[in-house]
Amino acid sequence: MKDLVTLRNFHANPFRLFDVLENDLNSTWENTKQLANIETHEDEQTYFFNIDLPGVLKEDVSLEINDGILRISAQRKDVFETGKTYSKIERSFSLPKDANSEAVAAHLENGVLSLSIQKEQKLAPKKIEITTKRALDS
Repeated sequence: MKDLVTLRNFHANPFRLFDVLENDLNSTWENTKQLANIETHEDEQTYFFNIDLPGVLKEDVSLEINDGILRISAQRKDVFETGKTYSKIERSFSLPKDANSEAVAAHLENGVLSLSIQKEQKLAPKKIEITTKRALDS
């Protein structure tokens, strides 16, 4: 799968993830050579993605996450005097390990697909109390 970008060892430089995603999604639409630009950023709790999909309707976009892989698929229909043409873009890439695939929101408006993917909450270290009496003896 040439469109599958494997993102491993990004914990040392998490911003490298966005460079890879941007390079992957800045590819051309098949047949039309139009770009699917992407803007990415993150805060402490969420990853954000804005993907340009001009002329694409909500019902022509498919998003799925399976085993940590986000798959985006979109189809655009253009009608010309000579007939209809269809263009399709499909991209798949691995999400960071801390991306919560159960907490994803997507919104398509004015040709821009906006995604937000929550990060997994990190557990705070748990302090363990030390006693002089064995808890198992009681």
